[in-house]
This record gives sequence, C-alpha cells and structure tokens, in this order.
Amino acid sequence: MNPKTSSNQDESDDYLPEIDVNQLVVWNQKRRKVCGFLNKKGGSSGASGLFGNRRNWQKRFFILEHRLTGPDDNYLLKYFKNPDDSKPKGVLPLDGAEILDDPDITKSKRKQDYAFQIKVPERKDPFEVTATTEREKQMWMQTLKYVANCASRRGSLQRQRMGQRMNARASFYVEVRRFFCQREKH
Repeated sequence: MNPKTSSNQDESDDYLPEIDVNQLVVWNQKRRKVCGFLNKKGGSSGASGLFGNRRNWQKRFFILEHRLTGPDDNYLLKYFKNPDDSKPKGVLPLDGAEILDDPDITKSKRKQDYAFQIKVPERKDPFEVTATTEREKQMWMQTLKYVANCASRRGSLQRQRMGQRMNARASFYVEVRRFFCQREKH
C-alpha cells in the first residue's frame, strides 16, 4: 500500500503525501478514525532491587491522528487510558517510525502473544505493544506501516522545504548586508 499520489500532485511544489483512508484496515466506523485497544509495555518503575526494573503491560486506547490541518502537520499515534479521555498519556510521531513484528518481544516470565514494536527516532527503546489476536495484530501492523511510510515521505519533504526556506532567508540577509556594506563604502 502506498500513500495516494497522482502525477499532477507529485509535480506540484505544494504537494505533500497524505494517507488514503480507504487503505486503513483498522477503522472504527462509529468514531470515523483508526482506533482501538492495545496493550503497551509500561515504562520502568525505577524500583530496582530483588526483581529489577519491573515493567507491566497496560491496556490503552490508541488513536491514529489522520486529519492534518496544515502543511507542517504529520501523522501521530496517540494513546489514552480511556477512550473518552481528552488528554493522551503519550504520543508517538510516525515520521521515521518502523513497525516490526517481534514474536520474542519480551524476555519476561509472562509471554506476550501477538506482540509488535514501534520504533521511533525520538525514543531510545522501542515502544512495545500487543494485540488480542493474530488478525488484529496484522491489521494494526499493516495500517501503521502504511501511515509511517506516508509520514516519513511527508516529513522528508517538510524538512527539505524548511531547508529551502532557511537558505532563502540566509541569502536574503546576505544580500541586505552586502547592500548596506556597499552603501557605507560610498
């Protein structure tokens, strides 16, 4: 699955890739978005000792932000303690994210079935999640890979444009400085 593109859009200077919601296999028709429950591996409690750093699995409600409001926006995966919470417990930017199938995701005593990882550049450790069935896992992975691919392409173009804007500003300031320096000489 590739983000929707057309030859006209690719040639346009203002084109940025966007996802095609018809390609999203995890779709909640009632909420009109990609969302659902997954279990995530919790962060370290910091309590080391006899049992080391203990990390529990926590059920969280995940929402893929697929509606972009501006050219600097990109796709995010947010997770909440409850579906109706307004403030997310965490946010994963999908620009540069890798979605990896990892059946041996945990070395803990309790085996987690249907596990996969989300690796994002902003995090040192991979974000570990599990679904409740193999089918659900594959659907989430397929959707997240598709969106991460689009987000990465979009982010690359955004960074490229930012560099062009910075170069244009720098050139402008060089010209202004040159103008005033030449005026001072005369």
